[in-house]
Amino acid sequence: MADLRLETVDCQLEGRAGRIVFNRPDKLNAESVQWLADFAQAVETMEADDRAKVVLITGRGTSFSTGIDLTELGAGLIQREWFETWERTLRRLETMAKPVIAGIHGYCIGGGFQIALACDLRVCATDAQIGLPAVKECLIPGLGVWRLPRYVGLGVAKRLILNGDLVSAEEAWRTGMVDYLVPPDGLEPKLLGMAEQFTHVSMSSYRESKRFLNSAFDVDQPTVLAAYLDAQESCLRSPDHQEAMAAWRERREPNFD
Repeated sequence: MADLRLETVDCQLEGRAGRIVFNRPDKLNAESVQWLADFAQAVETMEADDRAKVVLITGRGTSFSTGIDLTELGAGLIQREWFETWERTLRRLETMAKPVIAGIHGYCIGGGFQIALACDLRVCATDAQIGLPAVKECLIPGLGVWRLPRYVGLGVAKRLILNGDLVSAEEAWRTGMVDYLVPPDGLEPKLLGMAEQFTHVSMSSYRESKRFLNSAFDVDQPTVLAAYLDAQESCLRSPDHQEAMAAWRERREPNFD
């Protein structure tokens, strides 16, 4: 994949890490019709590129994303089809067979936080403000109503969504909305360090583990057990597992490339 410079989103390969960068800094990376088309293309590109072992998502400028573009929403440019594309794209991000990490700073609200919730891990700078204020616009915060309770429980999710208020980075970390809390100048080093760790992980075992985690609240235990045993058998026979065992015997780092 060559670097992809779209109108409102950049998509680039940095070594073995892919990066999607929201690039509407003058609009605080608000999500317009064009922006969603660009974001969907970037997610599709990253999913298809096997050279990207991990995907980082960040925002250019002072914020991660302030969510849906209210100017276009108020003008009637954003309709049901937009939301259908939006949810398909987030699901594609959520089920991508590689680690996806959000690097949050500044405002991460509405659709911005919905994107972060669809990522596997969230690294948050202490200057961030987070929320799902859709009720104040007489809307529903997408499938944030489905994702957020899975991370923080129903009570905290109701408080955030039904009040529509923003919370500090500290509160977001304390309640489990984000996974790591770092100073603003520590965000990029933390992301790069995590990306380096994940580039040494077997993608086959990661893919299966993520698949089961994503369905943990939806499938009964006997069904999961049967599927798990089949998947575990495949892992046992995989070249990645053989390499991991060889590396252990030889006291070296495994090479999964």
